[in-house]
Amino acid sequence: HNSTAVSSLTKGIVPMTGTAILNSPEDMFSLLHLVDPTVFHTKNNFLKTYAEFDYYENKYKFASGGASVLLRRLGTKFLRRTMEDIGIILKPVQIIKHTLDLNENNYPDQYRVVTSLKEAAAIVLSATDDEGNPKVMSNFETLALMTRERQANVYPAGIVMKDPVTGEVILSVAEDVNESIKLDKARDIILEQVAAGKRLAVFSQFAGALAELERMLKDE
Repeated sequence: HNSTAVSSLTKGIVPMTGTAILNSPEDMFSLLHLVDPTVFHTKNNFLKTYAEFDYYENKYKFASGGASVLLRRLGTKFLRRTMEDIGIILKPVQIIKHTLDLNENNYPDQYRVVTSLKEAAAIVLSATDDEGNPKVMSNFETLALMTRERQANVYPAGIVMKDPVTGEVILSVAEDVNESIKLDKARDIILEQVAAGKRLAVFSQFAGALAELERMLKDE
């Protein structure tokens, strides 16, 4: 419903959320507008006052000091309850690292892709212009090269690596290159834990790897 109409029908509005206040300035505005539509009148003004657009991540974030100013202006309109306040105690996080030996003998296809990507990245990073000066690459372009290498170590199928300057395809990996030492290890751990009655959540930046892991588990 229109927030103005909602405000006119009620004496008081108390939004409740489990989402952290710093999650998104845009998400915060809709709640604050209901609480105080006079102070928080329009989203554009709210974002201009407290936030700035991050072109790298393509979204709004609180500007430097913006969240602190907002909290001061909210005053008694904002109440935060922490886990400590209500006695929730989480067990310490235990990090277990698994060292895997990716070599040409045990995973030849994946090893070939990882090696080829490293060589291609080295060529791109050492490229020079017509005058012999090193080509300047942005942080985004450098990150893209690193991401492709990380992806190959997780699951290489379907990777396309392009020259960040010319856009030319340097390396293209076929969809049927489905070897992955990491996914095989993940499958083994999952099967072992499930057999012991445990439940697991698996995270990856690469959707293709998660889809392949799902297929592998269905085969089991």
